[in-house]
Formats: sequence, structure tokens, C-alpha cells
Amino acid sequence: MQTNEPNTKQIQCPEHPRSEHTATLYTFGHQYAGIWECPITGASDSHEHEHTHVESVTEDHLGEQGHYQTESSIYVCDDCECQVDGDPTADAVEAKADMDADNHRDEQ
Repeated sequence: MQTNEPNTKQIQCPEHPRSEHTATLYTFGHQYAGIWECPITGASDSHEHEHTHVESVTEDHLGEQGHYQTESSIYVCDDCECQVDGDPTADAVEAKADMDADNHRDEQ
């Protein structure tokens, strides 16, 4: 993917998937982050976050005892770099519980 301007990427046009032209995908940091735009028709829509990865983030807080930080994990879209709904920590706990239940069932 080529970058035309800061916080953009060129992707296969979702409006015309069989066409040779590309669409502009606005990435994290742009005011339209997570939106793609077709240069031919001007059509635009939200980007489908098909591929994601997990990133660790640090959040600052101010409590009764002063400033403190917490760390958590978030899903981030590989293409537009926007945060995606979901909780990787909770998903990992659920996946482990499912795996443990499957293993227990298989041992019976």
C-alpha cells in the first residue's frame, strides 16, 4: 500500500473490487480515521476491520492518592490503525476456559 499524504493509505476500492483503481483509507490520526473514499464516485463508508492485532496501552488516572497509571490491552485494525471493539484480556480468559472445558470433555 502506498501513502499519499500523512495518515492515509491506498487500498483496493471496496466500492469497485474488480477495478484497478484504489481508494483512500484514512488512518489513525486523521479526522476521518477508519473511513475509506473512492476517488471515482466519491462514495465513502466505514472500513471493515478484518485483520487486527493486540497492543498494550497505558492510561493515566488522577485519584485520591494522586496520579497513577494502568495498562490494558486493546484490539487495533492492521489497516487503519484504529482501536476496534473488544477486550483481548477477556477474550483470552474465555478462550482458555473453552479450551479447558474441551480438554476435560476429551479426557472423559
